[in-house]
Amino acid sequence: MALRRLAFALGLLVILPTACRTAPESHPESQVRAPAALPAPSPIVLGLPSKGTGGGLAQSDVTSLDRERVKEGSATTVPSSAGLGSAAGAQHQVSHRQYSVAALGDSITDYRTLGGGYLRHLEKRCPSIKISNFGKGGDMVNQMRRRFEADILSAPPGTYSDLIVFGGVNDLYSDETAGRINTKIEADLAAIYSQAKQAKMRVIALTVAPWGGFKRYFTPARSEHTQSLNAWIKSQKGGLVDEVIDTYPLLSCGDPERFCEAYEFSRPDGLHFNREAHDKLGEAVWAGAFGDCR
Repeated sequence: MALRRLAFALGLLVILPTACRTAPESHPESQVRAPAALPAPSPIVLGLPSKGTGGGLAQSDVTSLDRERVKEGSATTVPSSAGLGSAAGAQHQVSHRQYSVAALGDSITDYRTLGGGYLRHLEKRCPSIKISNFGKGGDMVNQMRRRFEADILSAPPGTYSDLIVFGGVNDLYSDETAGRINTKIEADLAAIYSQAKQAKMRVIALTVAPWGGFKRYFTPARSEHTQSLNAWIKSQKGGLVDEVIDTYPLLSCGDPERFCEAYEFSRPDGLHFNREAHDKLGEAVWAGAFGDCR
């Protein structure tokens, strides 16, 4: 009997330590497990769909989408390439304006008299622009005013966003034959400018180009009248005129009253200038008034 009790006691000594080792800990903090590591976020490209398995876009993909999403006459927000792979990628605005332009002028603007080259250059610079040419060779400013009122103002509102006005030289050498003194020229130009502004058109005025080589009609008095008229046109900026392109210094070299010899046609007359000069003038018109078109 004593031997049985001894064996039972020895058995308990073996069982109890094992049970103590396998029983769960009772302290509550010992049951709080560390959270599993979160996966790294995929790169984010704002405003564009994911592609492939990586969740982001390659640089070439963004470039092609930029071209596809920027439409004529619209403003589109696209991701900056610097933001690839970053949730805080910067954005930039790509904005372009679309223009519908009416052009008033004389033979220097009229396509039928080998004019209008500056408008052709503007079209090349801005393929989306729409230009309606109302220039007519020989026109004085009062005739341009009548054409403006009959053909441009009569169009439905919003037809033309801008008006280019380039005239006055025919008036200046008609001071004696037609009484076209500066006050009359300025009054007609002011009427055109103000009516265009009332019609919600932006007005781009060009000063009279150098014409001192037109020796048959150019005189010291008409030179003074030209300078005075050009000064008045430039003074209208910020009022009746939105932008002024000063053609007088732009096209002259050496003699300020004559355009450069390199701008003459093979049969020069000192009044009409060649394609090179038209391109230079067109570039100035684009830079000064339409640089944000495409």
